[in-house]
Amino acid sequence: MTPFPTFSIVAKEIDVIGTVRYTAGCYQAAIDLMSKKRVDLRPMITAVFPLTKSVEALEAVKKGDDLKVVIMNQL
Repeated sequence: MTPFPTFSIVAKEIDVIGTVRYTAGCYQAAIDLMSKKRVDLRPMITAVFPLTKSVEALEAVKKGDDLKVVIMNQL
């Protein structure tokens, strides 16, 4: 848990506004947009690894240079 500086906020009269990144309908809306080919997410995928190289894939994620790393199962 991150400590919340309540006293500093009150003393400095700072306004704090919260937000929610996702709502219950966001995932379905995104799936609908993709299924109707209204958005193309392929450009966001910057690296693809086979399942046998999952350790390398996770290291790439940790490094932070890629936007989206995909691990593919080789069936």
